[in-house]
Amino acid sequence: MTTKARAIEELLTDWRRRMRRAQYGHYETAKSLRRFHFGIGIPLVLSTCFVAASVFATLEKDVDPKFKVLVALVSVLGAMLAGLQTLLRLEERAEKHRHAGSRYGALHREIGALTISSSAVKAQNYKRLLKKLMNASTHFLQTVQKYRLAYGSDVVQSTLRRKN
Repeated sequence: MTTKARAIEELLTDWRRRMRRAQYGHYETAKSLRRFHFGIGIPLVLSTCFVAASVFATLEKDVDPKFKVLVALVSVLGAMLAGLQTLLRLEERAEKHRHAGSRYGALHREIGALTISSSAVKAQNYKRLLKKLMNASTHFLQTVQKYRLAYGSDVVQSTLRRKN
């Protein structure tokens, strides 16, 4: 195996590992955002139900002022939670992370297929894959530059020149 082929093989292995990490990272972030979404949403529903039930239950009765303050505080809490849920857009952000995770998963599988293919197929698909990867992650450029400096791969250099 030539130095250039070994460098490309090592680069593909590194990319594959990074794509898997990015995939899992996005999936974990999506899970966290979804949990946070429900962590805000469930108390929101409970507080608004409490306020609505309290208002209807006390329409005809004279109520203790402490209870009125409690209902007012719970009402304010519900309004704050609704505002937070709207402002943070947690569900939308979680969906974006799930989508990014699936894209990284597809790239991971594509790199895996490329690493077991023949060297002719690797050379043919290398530039196309490099463009996909550069579009997928802004941090990817640092890795490419590290390998360019280490191995002086003309394929990586020419692709970087076209990208910049």
